[in-house]
Amino acid sequence: TGRAVYITMGLPIVMIFILMGRSLSLPNAIKGVKMYFAEWHGEKLAGGQIWQGACGQIFFSIGVGFGYFTSYASYNTKYANAVQDAFIIGFSNSLYEVLAGFAVFGIVGFLDLKPDETTLSTFTVGFLTYPLALAEMPGANVWAVLFFLTLALLGLSSAFALTEGMVTLLYDTPLKKLPRPAVTGGVVLISFLLSLMY
Repeated sequence: TGRAVYITMGLPIVMIFILMGRSLSLPNAIKGVKMYFAEWHGEKLAGGQIWQGACGQIFFSIGVGFGYFTSYASYNTKYANAVQDAFIIGFSNSLYEVLAGFAVFGIVGFLDLKPDETTLSTFTVGFLTYPLALAEMPGANVWAVLFFLTLALLGLSSAFALTEGMVTLLYDTPLKKLPRPAVTGGVVLISFLLSLMY
């Protein structure tokens, strides 16, 4: 898992910088950036909907409650600095999402979208907004392939993390007597069979 993460997380980081550079170079991108940072809507912050969305995003992106950080922490040394690790993870995640926001809102300005009129959900951004920006880039087909490869790798890295969490949990039970590849293979096989219904 450790070696695979260099690719499954490295490519998305490179892609976000490419998308950010391209989206900010598009005409009228500054309108989107102003919406992102220069406009203040205090009345919206008073509503619960925006806080529910923000909490859902942070819980999903950091993975609080999924168990894989607990699993990964079990591999740490006895005196590892857990507070420092938690700070680094939270800070890195937030920085990545702020940078991704520049890429999104540059495209929002270019397409002259109004967030009040258009819902910018994860699906909308990932499968409508970004692809529209990619279509405006020279060599659009190459960038589109790289973008959707990046999305696939992000899904794959999430699958690695969730599988590792489950395997570690099972390996701390009487299944510890079984070889780890057998436990991992069993989890992957059961997950595969459960996913067939989708």
